Amino acid sequence: MILKEPIDMHTIRLIIPALTFMLSSTHAYAQEHILFKGVPVDGTNALFSEQLASRGFTPTGTHLAGKFAGYDVTVHTMVTETSGTVYAATASLRAAPWKEAKANYVCFKANLALKYGDPSSSCEKFSGAYHEGDGFEVKALAENYCRYVSEWNVENGIIRLEIRHAAKGASVRITYEDTVNLRLNTKEKTDIFLQDL
Repeated sequence: MILKEPIDMHTIRLIIPALTFMLSSTHAYAQEHILFKGVPVDGTNALFSEQLASRGFTPTGTHLAGKFAGYDVTVHTMVTETSGTVYAATASLRAAPWKEAKANYVCFKANLALKYGDPSSSCEKFSGAYHEGDGFEVKALAENYCRYVSEWNVENGIIRLEIRHAAKGASVRITYEDTVNLRLNTKEKTDIFLQDL
């Protein structure tokens, strides 16, 4: 389009707010999902994996391997029942003895708190006959007598940090769960259930 007359200041004052609104709407749409390593937790597993692969992760069977916050991790995804939409991604550090796993947990918790503030919830305790320092911390994890988990309610989702029992010790896991796609997963599960009734 060629303008025959110069644009006056009044017209410019009308155009600028409209452009600002359009740009902010585009940005808001782009941030609808929680991000894991800069990738929206959304789309098919193949698409999500492809985007992580472009950031240095290597597909290895049912998961990806790569670096997360300087640690070697495996990444697993959770997908919805029907559409196969990714709703969560979990980075798991390798299994380690209790002291190492706890040190990694404390490090991640401190850094997540720096970025997102204090956790929305946190539980770090032993129960039953177990206590920290008894040498049976990993056994307590395996028998559900140890719970180390912190969660951050962030824009568009939840970040969960936890220590879980692993085949050869304890493993720190960080899960990024997307609010929109978690709701989709709940709806798809309900739909499947209701179809059978």
